[in-house]
Amino acid sequence: MNADPQAASARARALLSDPPVPGANQRSALLHMMGNRAMGLGRMEEAARMLEASWTLVPSPARGVRAATAWYHAGRPWRRGACSIGCSRAAS
Repeated sequence: MNADPQAASARARALLSDPPVPGANQRSALLHMMGNRAMGLGRMEEAARMLEASWTLVPSPARGVRAATAWYHAGRPWRRGACSIGCSRAAS
């Protein structure tokens, strides 16, 4: 368990940018975890950006729905990227 949430978040951000950069699946999982944390803290726009980035790396339906939900709660349900999460992938 992480005793210091700020330190844990800083470590997660460092994993995304400092060498060696992890693969797409690992980056997606990290962004998904960080987005879920931001959502839990009520930072919906930040959460939506991270969750959409997670979905972009690993375009699974569950990640897409989570990102679209975060955009909805951020007050931007008709954002173009949020629509493409549910629209273009479903059509292909």
